[in-house]
Amino acid sequence: GAEELLNCLTWDLVACLLKFENSMKGKDIPEDTISWLEDITKSVSTQERVFLIEERIYKICEKVSRRRENKDVILANEIKGYVLKQYQNPNISNGEIAEHFRMNSAYMSTVFKAAMGINLMDYIHQVRVDKAKELLKNTDLTVEQISIEVGCSGGAVLRRLFKKCEGISPIQYRDNCKS
Repeated sequence: GAEELLNCLTWDLVACLLKFENSMKGKDIPEDTISWLEDITKSVSTQERVFLIEERIYKICEKVSRRRENKDVILANEIKGYVLKQYQNPNISNGEIAEHFRMNSAYMSTVFKAAMGINLMDYIHQVRVDKAKELLKNTDLTVEQISIEVGCSGGAVLRRLFKKCEGISPIQYRDNCKS
């Protein structure tokens, strides 16, 4: 009757969970699978079985979430590497980077911000300012020349970024380095 049907449905659900876990992990059987199956077999009430199945579903969801976070951090690090190679390109943008990685710009920006804690364009600006600081400290290039070296479209753009990131102008920074 109804109890037999419920029992069949329970084992169908267990089989689905095992198949899903197997597809996530490859050939490995999770360490606790045998004891989990024994617990379900020994459980006498439907409530107990439902609780054990729910608990397993939560564990699977946590694993999926951790795996997604790891992939996002890897992607964000790849984006950082790309920016470090391309910061001199004045046309670098969220759209251009997303195109390079063959992904949606909004999604890529969200992943980057979540993984790195900084907006992608703010990161690009910080990289440019850091490179400008090196050039201000170690060369006699003008702010205009440095702006071109770091991918800014002109001295005014670099001055604005520099002031925003460092709180002082590029010339003040250079003067502070010399004193």
